[in-house]
Amino acid sequence: MKALNFYAEKLPIGEIDIVFDSPVPYDELKGRSVKIELGEIPVPLISIQDLIEIKVKAGREQDLADVEHLRRILEK
Repeated sequence: MKALNFYAEKLPIGEIDIVFDSPVPYDELKGRSVKIELGEIPVPLISIQDLIEIKVKAGREQDLADVEHLRRILEK
């Protein structure tokens, strides 16, 4: 997986990751995406379930720690 991380202090979400070369096909991710609005701009976000799948496949230590946090979010 390849991704770029952007930090924007003025955005309500603070950080944006743009994922390239995902192990999950784009059309599948897009179909399950969650839409939010940043100002007046609609922005599709990856679903938590898809993000977990991508992070598990990446297998890096930080990604696996993120997976635990994301699973706790889903349990709420």
